[in-house]
Amino acid sequence: LVKLHPAVTLKSWKAVCATLSSQSGVRPSIDSISGQLLHLALIANELSPPLMLLLRQTSDITDSEEKHIVCLFAMLVPVVSSLCSVLQHGADSKHIAIPDLDSHTKELVRKCFSGTVDLFTSGLGHQRPKVMQAAVSSMQSLLQNPASNLLCPSLVPGVLLAIIERPFEGASSSLDSSWGAISAMFVARQAGDPSGFLEVTTSMVVKTILRLANYGKLVPGGFGGHRAAMAQCLIQLSRVDQAGLKEEVAAMSPESQQTIQQLLREHMTPGGRGERDPGESAASKALSSNKIE
Repeated sequence: LVKLHPAVTLKSWKAVCATLSSQSGVRPSIDSISGQLLHLALIANELSPPLMLLLRQTSDITDSEEKHIVCLFAMLVPVVSSLCSVLQHGADSKHIAIPDLDSHTKELVRKCFSGTVDLFTSGLGHQRPKVMQAAVSSMQSLLQNPASNLLCPSLVPGVLLAIIERPFEGASSSLDSSWGAISAMFVARQAGDPSGFLEVTTSMVVKTILRLANYGKLVPGGFGGHRAAMAQCLIQLSRVDQAGLKEEVAAMSPESQQTIQQLLREHMTPGGRGERDPGESAASKALSSNKIE
């Protein structure tokens, strides 16, 4: 059905997932939460194997199989998002202790999350642009649900690895979207982050961008297609964790600071080579009023 009538089928599928994760209005119990998690995890774990099997075929896939991959990603996202919502609801309830879930349910949820991260990592590293784009857009759709941000610490390394493995790829929508997925994770975690995710990830992303920029100086064309997307990622980071960004850059050598500043200048000034987006003016004001020294 999803192949023949994708729009209608996916709309109905989202409604089914929403129903499975909805709260009845009565006080939730450990049994009701466990039941919802069990059903959603079982569904996700049924979708994952056929999707992973297709992703492992790398470039040797037909157009029909490529379309099937896109459809399976689209079906997986509502399930995982709903599962995260149920977990969040249980964690927010004063009457439920998530650690008290039975071991079978915990194992199924763990398998679901582990499988989801593996699928996104495989999709991001795929040789077919449409498959990579499907993985990125699915990840961004998943992160639109604030409850799904608990997956961010597991997803960031996979995204960065996929980016690093493409040093000579030219500017493309899939490449820009990969950096955009990192920005989406920053936004998802910006409101109250007791886990320290922002602090650690800011450091990792800034250091990665610096190393990619330095690589481009040593190897002509290396990561040249990434520069605009890297600058936009830094701009988004300055909105979400400006203090962390300034602290990271302040700890760099003068030469490294100049590398970061040059990268930003290239894509935030009329004379730069990058195209300006609607949010760039606001980011430019933020950076100019809090200039990185």
